Amino acid sequence: MYSVKNFLLLGVVLVFYSGCWSGEFLWDDVRAITSNQDVVGDDVSIGQIFSHDFWGMKLTSSLSHKSWRPLTTLTFRLNTQLLGLNKDWFEIINLALHFCVTLLVQKLGQVLFESKTIGFTSALLFAAHPVHTEAVVNSVNRAELLGAFFWLSSLYCYLR
Repeated sequence: MYSVKNFLLLGVVLVFYSGCWSGEFLWDDVRAITSNQDVVGDDVSIGQIFSHDFWGMKLTSSLSHKSWRPLTTLTFRLNTQLLGLNKDWFEIINLALHFCVTLLVQKLGQVLFESKTIGFTSALLFAAHPVHTEAVVNSVNRAELLGAFFWLSSLYCYLR
């Protein structure tokens, strides 16, 4: 399971995205995380999260954005309860998710092309590609990382 290639992929992820650690919550992070009672509030039950949009409003409200991402909101809440409302921990979790998705890309490349070299090369390009910057660096975009993780996991399970 542990290999030099996996450590190299981890190194690439850390080198390319470690600059995000010195920041603070910005833009949508503030509304979706720091001021969202589903994430920071003690009076919101887990069940209520499933009836709220991504921003913490009731889905039935005319002011609701109607974006429904309860799994992402639950990860934000768990992140806050276990590690505090600390931007660095949110970014570390996003980096870990990006690394997991990178490993899935590697596995899928190996399965689809029957080549460890193609799998590794695909994962290396995926890990370093700048198109992922927004998803990895902005805490609020964890939904994209989770979506990629579950989609690639299901595809890998189907192919195996």
